[in-house]
Amino acid sequence: NCLVGHECGNATSAPQPCPAGYVSATGSGVCTLCASDKVTSSDQGICEDCPAGYECTNPTTSESACAAGSYSLLGDASCTSCPAGSYCPSTSVSPTACPANTYSTGGETSCTDCPAGYGCASASSAPVACNPGEYSALGSMTCSTCTAGNYCPSLAAAETACPSGFYSSSGSASCSPCSAGKSCTSTAETDCTDGYYSLGMATSCTPCPAGSQCTDKANSPVACSPGYYNPGASNTACQICPAGSECPITTATPTSCPSGYVSAAGALSCDACPAGYECPDNTDPTANAPCTSGTYSLDSDTTCTSCPAGKYCPSTTSAIEYACTDGYYSTGGASVCTICPAGSACPNKDGSGIAACLPGSYAEAGSTSCTDCPAGYACPSTSSAQQVECHPGSYSLGGQTSCTLCPAGSYCPSTTTNLEITCPDGSFALANATSCIQCPSGYECPDVNSDTMTICSPGYYSLGGQKQCTQCPEGYMCPNIETGKELCPTGFYSTSGSTNCTGCEAGFYCPSSYASAKAECPAGYYSTGTSIRCSKCQYGYICPAQSTSPTPSDGGCPKGGWCDGTNFNPCPAGTFNNYNGSTSPLACATCPSGYYCVGPGVESYTPFVCPTGHYCLPGTIDPNRYPCPG
Repeated sequence: NCLVGHECGNATSAPQPCPAGYVSATGSGVCTLCASDKVTSSDQGICEDCPAGYECTNPTTSESACAAGSYSLLGDASCTSCPAGSYCPSTSVSPTACPANTYSTGGETSCTDCPAGYGCASASSAPVACNPGEYSALGSMTCSTCTAGNYCPSLAAAETACPSGFYSSSGSASCSPCSAGKSCTSTAETDCTDGYYSLGMATSCTPCPAGSQCTDKANSPVACSPGYYNPGASNTACQICPAGSECPITTATPTSCPSGYVSAAGALSCDACPAGYECPDNTDPTANAPCTSGTYSLDSDTTCTSCPAGKYCPSTTSAIEYACTDGYYSTGGASVCTICPAGSACPNKDGSGIAACLPGSYAEAGSTSCTDCPAGYACPSTSSAQQVECHPGSYSLGGQTSCTLCPAGSYCPSTTTNLEITCPDGSFALANATSCIQCPSGYECPDVNSDTMTICSPGYYSLGGQKQCTQCPEGYMCPNIETGKELCPTGFYSTSGSTNCTGCEAGFYCPSSYASAKAECPAGYYSTGTSIRCSKCQYGYICPAQSTSPTPSDGGCPKGGWCDGTNFNPCPAGTFNNYNGSTSPLACATCPSGYYCVGPGVESYTPFVCPTGHYCLPGTIDPNRYPCPG
């Protein structure tokens, strides 16, 4: 076989080495050019990747090593410059990121610390100088704002503290001197509080001295005027001594006036309140006022004392108090006592418990109690002792403003008791009566409360003293309303409420005087009037009920029978009667032979001839009973 890395043109010639950049595998016999980003193996048997740390641009020439600050990895055809923010200490490995607080701008084998006074925005950017009022230390990537109380000039690597009497705010390139009227810490200046001052470059304000005022905090104190004061640093300006106080010196607080003393604003001393006056405001002497009547004050009293209840005080400048007499009172603050008014009771001198007299009692002016009106009298006014005696027919139990009238329907025999006796039925009494009046005869008095007297109606009567008229009873007559009832005579009757009696009518009988007992005569009987019983009618007649005659004209007995005065009795079958007015059954005759009388009540036999082919015996009833023999 043809050797690796050689070419064999024919079988008779010796193998030839492949030229640079070409390769041939064992037994191939042909050399092949490698790609531009490849290199040949050491025996030129195969094409291999360009090695790390080198660049390969032509396989026929040797690879070139990467320059410092660049790199290539296995198989890369060219070298790459190390990127900004990274460093490449070896040409055959990948870049390494810069560590914290360092930077690189590209093509570097190492990273550089960010310089003092500069800021590095990122590991891949160049340093930028910090602004005035900022600083950065060596290796710091960012500029820091200078803190209050320090200053940072240009390119400062650290903060510098402000000297005493100077201050700075955050981000200052220099410190400022403290202003007059202010105090300064290293970080700020502050206005002096009220009552303090400073003249500049001060770390603290000075208290305004007592007796002076510091209205301008940037200038020296000014002394207070007389009547004014300033006790110390709590006040900016001197204050006028307040009314109600005294200020003998300017360095101390005001002293309040003692009780009973007053002063106006700006006073060096206080004045006493005079007797007989009240001084309600120790800050305003013009408010002093004389005590009102019924009050008083002594020297140095700030208020007037009210005269106590139950007493009177005639003077406003002395503490003289007199007790009120009985029947007089004072509720306090009085120069004289008040008399108890008529109509009221004043049991206490301090005016408590004053009460108006109840109706039916009275009190004259100056009374400590009310007097009850006595029984039998009326007391119309609570403020007068007038007593009015009750008239007969009225009364009072005592304690009344007016007498009570005896009510209608009753009588009252006493003026001192409430005895009201109700009138009995049949009498009456009007209001204010001492006795009842009896209702007269012939009248009724239905109401004991009024004098209404109603005359009795006809058929009624009253014997006197009656609430209602009495109705005349049945069986009686009452012709006079004043004398009472009279019994009806025999054969007469009456209904209730009758003025006279009525004779019992014909055809009726009246066994008593009661109208309800009157009855009609039954059939077969009669009456002729004022009868107490009915009589039997005559035979040969028929008398209906209420008959007035024993032989009524329309009651004659008819043919065909006989009448017993009550009933018609027909002739039995087989007989007849053709006469009126028959009085017995003997009037009925036997039906003759040749005739039949079916009956009952046959008047004549002549119409009833026995039929042909038959014969009829006397008294025959059935016409076909006796047929002729054949």
